[in-house]
Formats: sequence, C-alpha cells, structure tokens
Amino acid sequence: MCIRDRFKKWFKKFEDKNLDKINRFDICETLHCTTEASDEHLRTNLATLQQMANQIAPNLSYKKEAEKVLEFLTFADENWKRLMK
Repeated sequence: MCIRDRFKKWFKKFEDKNLDKINRFDICETLHCTTEASDEHLRTNLATLQQMANQIAPNLSYKKEAEKVLEFLTFADENWKRLMK
C-alpha cells in the first residue's frame, strides 16, 4: 500500500470524526517517521508539512486538498499529548 493510500485510510478516520481511532502510529506514518522517532523529530516533520501545505494553499488547483491536510495537521498538533501516548 503506498503512502497516499495509507494517508487516505487515516484521513478517513478524521473526516468521519472517528478521532479516538487516530493514534500515534497514524501520526508517525503521516509524518514519515517510525514510532520510535523522538518528539523533536516528529514536531519538526509536523512543522514542515504544515509549512508546505500553507505554501500550496493559495494555488487554486490544490486549495481544497491543502485545507484538508492543514485541518488534519492542526488536529494532530492540538491533540499531540493524547496522540503520542
């Protein structure tokens, strides 16, 4: 299964509001890290993805997708402590 398909699987949990089903593994894989990655490394990757999504958001071709990704990444950021257990 490619990363795009895996992301769709986790993002579906988010879109369906199954937020309690999203876990550390989902977030780590979204951030292209292993579950053993340090918090600093995970946070760095989170910030990088947020920056990239913000950069492409003004492009009308990708605006909708960028907004969805940003919403998901914001959820991860705001629920970091619970998700990293």
